[in-house]
Amino acid sequence: MHNLAIEKSRAKGEKLYPITLGFARTCVARVVRINADPPYDVEFVPIYMSCTECGLYLGSIEEDYADMLDGMCLGC
Repeated sequence: MHNLAIEKSRAKGEKLYPITLGFARTCVARVVRINADPPYDVEFVPIYMSCTECGLYLGSIEEDYADMLDGMCLGC
């Protein structure tokens, strides 16, 4: 399931890099170029999975079991 979200960004021709935010797990982020002077012209935007039912973003446990939950959150 998470690979689908990554492949959508890769199909757009965006570069993907691993990123760790704080104490969270390492996730994949896409690179966005903004109008600024180097080295501040690059921004990393994390790729998150969203629930197929309600559209809210999934947590780490829900991402681990996304295949069994069919991409839905624990609330749905």
